[in-house]
Amino acid sequence: MDFTLGLYRFSGWSQDVIWLLICWMMLKKGGYWTGHKMFFLLYALSTAFFEIVYAITAITLSNNLFLDYWFIALEFVVLSFYLRGVIKLKWINVTVYILCLAFVGFSVYNSFLGQGFNNYNSYGTLINSLYLTFLSGLGLFMLAKRYINKRLFSLTESWLVLGVFLIYSSIIIFDYIYALSVPYKNDTILYAVLIVQNFIKSFFLIFYIKGIMLIK
Repeated sequence: MDFTLGLYRFSGWSQDVIWLLICWMMLKKGGYWTGHKMFFLLYALSTAFFEIVYAITAITLSNNLFLDYWFIALEFVVLSFYLRGVIKLKWINVTVYILCLAFVGFSVYNSFLGQGFNNYNSYGTLINSLYLTFLSGLGLFMLAKRYINKRLFSLTESWLVLGVFLIYSSIIIFDYIYALSVPYKNDTILYAVLIVQNFIKSFFLIFYIKGIMLIK
């Protein structure tokens, strides 16, 4: 079990390193991150910060699940505003504002009167992942439609949006697999699911790196 726990932590730390690399690469291309793209920079910086805090508190605290409620709400909002700028549809603008307010309100309620900040924020995670999968999927469709006569994946934005789509759709799948594994009450199986999920998320982060490398 010690080996499994160590591998699980290593799989999480691998994401931390990649996120720090992504932030470094993005900051070097500072002139690109204007307008709605600024929200993707904020997403990357806040994710890197929270990933490091998660890694530290996983060792120093007995329970760091309260961090999920803050992080997921922030993630929901900043990626909403980034993807809104990618999609560029009038109805999306108002919808995003309403849904962001509703989700933040739900997160506050869920942390105190719902699941509780000492428990895993499964409702918030599911809603966030479903929403961002839909929004990024719509973003990819709009990019494909807008640049129909161009090479879609010669664009930085296409790689960034594809990365969002793959990461959050994979979260839905692995959370479902994890839920199916819980009744077996086998820690090795549960750790195995989380480890594979972490490594797959690390792989999908390469899509962000690919997009950033295209910035001139």
